[in-house]
Amino acid sequence: FWRPVRIRAYDVQITFYDGEGSLRIKNLIATFDPKGLLHQRWAPHSLGLEGAQLTLNNHLKTNWAAKGSLATYIGGLLTLERFFLSNGRITAQWIPYTLTDLQVNVSRSKEVPGLSQVLVLGHINKGKASVFYTIRGKIGLAEKGDQPFGSLKLTFDSVPLAWFPLPPQIRVEKGRADLKMTLISDKDTAVRTSGTVAGRDLRFSVQRSGRKKVYAFSRLDLSFAGDYRKSVLHIPRFTLRGSGFSLKGDFSYGLRKGHWFAELDLTSPYMSFGRFQEIFPDPVVSPWFSEELFPSLSGGEVRIDHFFLKGGLEQIQHLELAQNASCIGLEISWKGMEALKNKRPWCLEGLSGTLSLRNGSLSVTDVGGMCGKSVVKNASLIIPSVYAPRLEPRISIDATMAFPDLLRAAEALFLSTSSLSGFFDNVRARSGLVGFHVEGLWSPSKSQFQMDSASFQFNECALDVGRIPIVLEQGSLQARGSIGYWFKGNLSLVGSRFDISGRADRDFETAALRAEGKGKLEELLAALGPEIPVKVKGPNANHYVISLTKSFDDLVCEAMVGLDGVSITSPMFSKGPGDESEILFFRFHITKGAPLCLDKAIWFSRDGHLEASAKYSPLDAMVEVKVSTPNMALDGVNLMVGGKVYRVSGQVTCDMRITSHWHALDKIRAFGKLEARGITVYQNGTPTLFKDCAMSLAFHGKGLDLNWMRMDVFGIPVDIRGRLKGWDRLTGRVLIHLNHADLRHGLVMRKKSMPSKARFLYGSLLQKANIRFSVDIAHASYGNMDLGSLTATGVFSRGNIHVERCRIAASHMGISLAGYLKRNPTPSYFFTAYIKAKDQPVQQLIKALGIKKTFLEGKLTMEALVSSQGQQFSEFISGLYGETNFVISKGKIIKSNVLIKVLDFLSVQKIFTKKPPDLSKEGFYFEEIKGNAEIKGGILRSDEVIMKSPVFNAIARGKVDLKRGKVKADLGAQPFVTIDSLLSKVPLVGYILTGKERALLVYYFKVRGPVTDPEVTYVPLKHMGKSIVLFFRRVFLTPVRIFKNLRRFAEKLSKMGRPLPPDEPLIQKY
Repeated sequence: FWRPVRIRAYDVQITFYDGEGSLRIKNLIATFDPKGLLHQRWAPHSLGLEGAQLTLNNHLKTNWAAKGSLATYIGGLLTLERFFLSNGRITAQWIPYTLTDLQVNVSRSKEVPGLSQVLVLGHINKGKASVFYTIRGKIGLAEKGDQPFGSLKLTFDSVPLAWFPLPPQIRVEKGRADLKMTLISDKDTAVRTSGTVAGRDLRFSVQRSGRKKVYAFSRLDLSFAGDYRKSVLHIPRFTLRGSGFSLKGDFSYGLRKGHWFAELDLTSPYMSFGRFQEIFPDPVVSPWFSEELFPSLSGGEVRIDHFFLKGGLEQIQHLELAQNASCIGLEISWKGMEALKNKRPWCLEGLSGTLSLRNGSLSVTDVGGMCGKSVVKNASLIIPSVYAPRLEPRISIDATMAFPDLLRAAEALFLSTSSLSGFFDNVRARSGLVGFHVEGLWSPSKSQFQMDSASFQFNECALDVGRIPIVLEQGSLQARGSIGYWFKGNLSLVGSRFDISGRADRDFETAALRAEGKGKLEELLAALGPEIPVKVKGPNANHYVISLTKSFDDLVCEAMVGLDGVSITSPMFSKGPGDESEILFFRFHITKGAPLCLDKAIWFSRDGHLEASAKYSPLDAMVEVKVSTPNMALDGVNLMVGGKVYRVSGQVTCDMRITSHWHALDKIRAFGKLEARGITVYQNGTPTLFKDCAMSLAFHGKGLDLNWMRMDVFGIPVDIRGRLKGWDRLTGRVLIHLNHADLRHGLVMRKKSMPSKARFLYGSLLQKANIRFSVDIAHASYGNMDLGSLTATGVFSRGNIHVERCRIAASHMGISLAGYLKRNPTPSYFFTAYIKAKDQPVQQLIKALGIKKTFLEGKLTMEALVSSQGQQFSEFISGLYGETNFVISKGKIIKSNVLIKVLDFLSVQKIFTKKPPDLSKEGFYFEEIKGNAEIKGGILRSDEVIMKSPVFNAIARGKVDLKRGKVKADLGAQPFVTIDSLLSKVPLVGYILTGKERALLVYYFKVRGPVTDPEVTYVPLKHMGKSIVLFFRRVFLTPVRIFKNLRRFAEKLSKMGRPLPPDEPLIQKY
């Protein structure tokens, strides 16, 4: 009777109330204790279920909590001595998992009262996936029976990652994990847990707010230990290890109804930056990390000092809201990284620093690194709120940077958008170091740095501005973003050094710079201003003070420069090296899109000052110049005319305005007045025609009024006035007046130095001119011979001189002349003259011609028409062509070798017993010498010249080669003695000419040789030719008219194409 009572049931089916589910049992074995039954304890001693299938419906889900605690469901099993279940199956309609092959064995522990040994194993199935699991341990109920206690070890093999209870933001693609976990429950209702999760071949994505990141791990191991108390799961220690990283942390998860919350804290040792990027929770934090920070970094190692995520479930699901900023935080450190690799000047090596994200505020601090010679000592970046619509980090940098890198960085960050951006196109930094501290805001949308404050210290910084090398030896730059920049330092150019200081606003729209020192003006102008047409050179370093002022699109440059040794050159003028007393002040004004403007330039010298201003437009190459001076001494000033240089000296007073196209001087326009005194123009050190000039000029556009000009030409004072027009081709009229002029002096000087002296006027200024001129000489002379008045009119045309009319009106002589002197297109000359004299003293002519000893006296009456034509003046004599009638009356032959030789011969022949009384020391008297002569090709020829004297008469014919100085003539002499008296003397060697009424004795001589001392040869009777006899007979015995009509010769000249002088109608008709 006292043996256990065993009951076996088959195919048991149990249906729960209210349709909550059902239980089917294939075999049920229950064992009861008889003693218990006697005491009305109806619970079996042991219970076994074979093939049990438990099905739970959805209705039970809603009433699960009302059925009681966990003890309610398993407490009864723990009271049994033994419970076993084999081949069981549990299905719950609201859970997608099914438990199959369920094996359960619960037996009361004999060693520890109140504990039962538990073994559970089987498979968890979902779809086609199946996971084997085991649960082993001890479990019991507290005395109150409310909560089970004990320890259990759970093992799950190869659980699909998708089975884990993950937030909806995490989407699993693949992966499995082995789970081992221990649960230990105390009687105080706390549950301690520990275990490991070994994940393999994991791939999943996290997606939030439209941002997605995929994570993939070949291996991921999690070890943890914690407890579950009062509906809070707390894991104070867990370690998550993967390939190349290890995370340690603390995790809490609240399960109380109405208060679901989670807290996560993480730390890690250093890991590679690449691995850090792979595990970084990009979708959870601000996109600034993945879009701005991470792409600029590479290499190195990163350590997570602290990462936390805490807050209610609703808060964690909406971390993108600023109100949940306190729910997430991050602190990391890095070392050995590279920033902006291969992107100078930004790249940094050995980069270190820390990053902190708290309450939505992001800060990067203690950043250090280096790039070549550039070293970042301490830099920081702060974003007040990562939730702001635009993230503009505040940056602070304390560094030493290579000057070339700093210049490129400054240009790209903030100068590229300033008004100085174009300036850096011509700037190249070469070397140097700059220490600086900079603070400001970075605008990612504009890729621009807005500097709030900065301090720069420059040391031996070399740069090139265009072709000008500059070394900034020492310098300090202070910047305040809202105010601007201040600079102070010293720099050097080639052979120059000076101190500079300046300021500018933040955008360089307004700026000011001041420099003082010694430098080369040429290099200074090239460095500070645009290229201008005026070239400045100087071998010395001159002292100067210069300032630059910029206001938006306007740039003003002022300078005071010493001109000692400085020369200035332009296409129109130049100035030689100045002395120590000369100073130049100038102010340039440059406006964007407007012409270059020289507001003012003042040239101070020892003897006065000159003030000027100019505007130059590169677009149309137009220049406007204003020049004024009350009194200025010109010394070393050169004019560029026709490619030649002419030095000018003198005193100038002017007030003028000049406009022109720089490359077309024919467009020059001049306005104003100019007065000058003592002006002398030199070429190659020799004065030109312009010597000691004084003038008063009035300019009106292309016109020039020459109010008056007084100049010295070959020592002759000349007054000039007139009106001219046009600079490319001068036209107009000038009037030239001289009170007295010695023409002989002018011709002699012209022969010696006229070509070089006149080249400035004739060869350059008049090359394209067409100027009519009138010359008026009140008292002209030729040596000591008074020529009376001289008037002339003509034209200078394209480098050629045309004399249309020239008249000389002397008391005994009148001359009318016309001709030209050409250089274009080929050199040539021509002149024609009509000369008429009445009782002109011959001795004056001889003296005027420069013959020291007078050999002939008398009064000359003549008429002549001559011309000459050729290519050079050396052809003047050979080009002579003309004819003359002349009479010399009541004169004396002072000295004549021919006359002496003839008289000596007659004395030997006893025609004169002694020298005739008229042949005294004072000369041989004659009543007249008359004749006609013509010149052709430089040969003077006469067919008949007659001399009458009280002693004898003479006739001659022949020619004189003026070019060679040779004479060839036949001479006949008729003594005034009777033939009867001669017949008484012996012998008679003359020739007796017989006529109708008389007979004459004539002696025949040949004159040959040099004009100055020809050979005179008597020709005997027997050798006298018939032509000579006829010549003597016609002249001595037959009265003839020897003068010819020059009118016919004039007609002959006209037919030859040689123009006649303007007074040709005055030629006498004989």
